[in-house]
Amino acid sequence: MQLAAKVAIAQARKRGTYLVIDADGLFLVQNEPDTVKGYNKCVLTPNVVEFERLCKSVVSIDTLAAPSRVT
Repeated sequence: MQLAAKVAIAQARKRGTYLVIDADGLFLVQNEPDTVKGYNKCVLTPNVVEFERLCKSVVSIDTLAAPSRVT
């Protein structure tokens, strides 16, 4: 399934078409972020849990950490 998603993303990117990625596609992006990196016609639609996983794997931030105060 992941291979099929990767091929579909590559084809959409090659054709310059818009793409919405959700569910299992987000799992692929989480594990292989270069698949969509720089693809400005790609929209990711994670729920809260998926968003946290993406942040941890791609951006390396803790979305649940309390914000620090700036003085």
